[in-house]
Amino acid sequence: MWGVPPSTGDEAPPAALRCQSVIRRCGFLASARERKSGQPCRVLRGLMKKKKQKSLPAPQHRPAYREFLERLRKARSDAGLTQVELAKLLKRNQSWVSKKESGERRMDPVELCEIAKVYQLPVRAFLPDFPG
Repeated sequence: MWGVPPSTGDEAPPAALRCQSVIRRCGFLASARERKSGQPCRVLRGLMKKKKQKSLPAPQHRPAYREFLERLRKARSDAGLTQVELAKLLKRNQSWVSKKESGERRMDPVELCEIAKVYQLPVRAFLPDFPG
């Protein structure tokens, strides 16, 4: 499979042999120093590095939605509940509550009704006052 049979059983061949095998298949050339050192060539080292995950930008919400989120957090603190306690009452994870309160995940109207029922508040208490 690697071009050169392993010395003992099913163990993988040394890095230099793996590298040369991949180089032959991909068409990359390794320097003589890289072949002698037994280390993977610079191309493979680059391929073996883990890519950093990009962090998502902070969500940009309208002022009315930010006010809604603030009312949501305030209602929980006024009820004297932690995120963990609220999550247990809603049969959800604490991370779900955190993501909803931070705006990372949008609030579904049905979920808002469930939360309002726990707090014994009308749904209107969470919504911003719109003129009209």
